[in-house]
Amino acid sequence: MNYPRAFCFLGLLSFSTATFAGQVHDVFKEGVFGLAWGAPVKEVQARFPNGVLKEYSGIQYFETKEQKTLFQVQQRKKDKLIFSFDTEGRMAGMSAEFNPDDFAILQQKLLTEFPDAKPQTTKVFGGFIYAWPDDNGIVLTVTHAGTTISISIGYSKLPSPSSTKEDLGFN
Repeated sequence: MNYPRAFCFLGLLSFSTATFAGQVHDVFKEGVFGLAWGAPVKEVQARFPNGVLKEYSGIQYFETKEQKTLFQVQQRKKDKLIFSFDTEGRMAGMSAEFNPDDFAILQQKLLTEFPDAKPQTTKVFGGFIYAWPDDNGIVLTVTHAGTTISISIGYSKLPSPSSTKEDLGFN
């Protein structure tokens, strides 16, 4: 057996499999609702003009009650779409609320759409989080807590800001 060729092949195989994106990434890599990951707050506000920009601990988020049908399940009138932003004001995630009665339907739709990625379940807040593995920077979760369930999609591949330790308060 030619060991250098075998190691070269294994190296190429591991490199090529690491670079292939999965189903979650394939669907959400461009963003959501016509908004690209990293879109500024103003772009999200323009797309959903009836929403409200809010802030929690210096981090902005944007809420709108514009109902959507996602995974063929209609949101209720009280349900929200919530867009989250990083500290630079770039869209890094979104969440959609649903009626808890729709959990079984949404769960089955997600498992059908993304069968290759097996979600992990974590119990929290008197409920649980059902999370698909990170797929090339895209994380899909379903949270069931109290009177609401939500589907969240997060994006972790935005470029890092060029902060110094002084900028971060460590001088």
